[in-house]
Amino acid sequence: MSRTSQTGSAGPAGTPGRAVPFYCPYCGEEDLVPDVPEGATGEGHGHWACRACQRSFRLSLTALASATTITSATTITGTTPGATGTPRTTGTTAPEENG
Repeated sequence: MSRTSQTGSAGPAGTPGRAVPFYCPYCGEEDLVPDVPEGATGEGHGHWACRACQRSFRLSLTALASATTITSATTITGTTPGATGTPRTTGTTAPEENG
């Protein structure tokens, strides 16, 4: 179920082309509306306002992480990069796992 917004981008019903937060990061309420800050050009993509606490915030993607980088390093060395201490050998159990 999707609809096309006035700008032509499609998204789920009620969310034309936007990632929608489920709750306010400040107060936890769910009464959020898209917000275009004063002086902003375009749609103000990612800007949201909470009607309950009267705060505004912005959602943005900062980076995409790749899990293969850490996994490949773990496979080669047997430990996680940056980890300290002695790696646990296979076949042993922690004291709390005994009995």
